[in-house]
Amino acid sequence: MPAMLSDADLTSLAALAQNLALRDTCTILNVSRVRNASGGYVDTYVPQTSTVPCAIIDLRKMGMEQVKGGALESATIKMMLFPRGTVILDTDRLQVVSATSGTTTIYEVTAAFDPTTFEIVRRVEVNRLGQGAS
Repeated sequence: MPAMLSDADLTSLAALAQNLALRDTCTILNVSRVRNASGGYVDTYVPQTSTVPCAIIDLRKMGMEQVKGGALESATIKMMLFPRGTVILDTDRLQVVSATSGTTTIYEVTAAFDPTTFEIVRRVEVNRLGQGAS
């Protein structure tokens, strides 16, 4: 029978991953939907956390296309990593400050994955806002 990882093991591995790989910082923005006078809705994004460490991984799925606003556009999907247990919703946006360049980029969450049995980092699929291919 294979050895199981204890909670202490997972906590230790998660701390190691955070220290070594999660170099950028992120503010998680939750959507707030308010009805306007004409009966529609206005979405605003409200910061829900102080900054949390993160990392962005380019999956290089070039040539993928998606329909946005009735138009077909290409998309490069990225994966973001967060500390174990970070709560991120499919409706969130993520404001990331790069540790290397200091630039700020906003991403929309396309899939927030459920935690795995042996979660070391939280994985979230994102697309760069304002650009089909990033």
